[in-house]
Amino acid sequence: MADEHMHVGVGKRLLAQLFDLIVILVIFWFIGSLIAIAYGKGGFGGFQMTGTPAMISNVTTVVLVLLYFIVLEARNGQTLGKKIMGIRVVSKDGSPVGLGTSAVRNVLRLIDAIAFYLVGALFIWTSSKKQRLGDMVAGTVVIKA
Repeated sequence: MADEHMHVGVGKRLLAQLFDLIVILVIFWFIGSLIAIAYGKGGFGGFQMTGTPAMISNVTTVVLVLLYFIVLEARNGQTLGKKIMGIRVVSKDGSPVGLGTSAVRNVLRLIDAIAFYLVGALFIWTSSKKQRLGDMVAGTVVIKA
């Protein structure tokens, strides 16, 4: 079982998320650029889209970002940001998370992320194991690596 003193609070998780935001912005820029090129709305130097191209870009970006979190956390419990911050996602018993568990945890990230992750922070601050909603439902905790 993951020791309670090893559970990671909002600070390190927020910093990890900020590092991951860099990856997310690169994914958004790359996907947006490709779709902009396909629709004649710009390219790698910049783009501006509305309507269908914007919807395709946004949906594709959300899916790829979720896959970034799901696959990396299922692989070794760490995204790039978590690795930099020295933290890891594990099951409550300390075992590695699987793909299904990671998927549940990260799909609920969409709720935890409301109001710039205020919802997730409130859960972490009030949980004895410092879990956000996604952690509680998936049975995971974030610990020091």
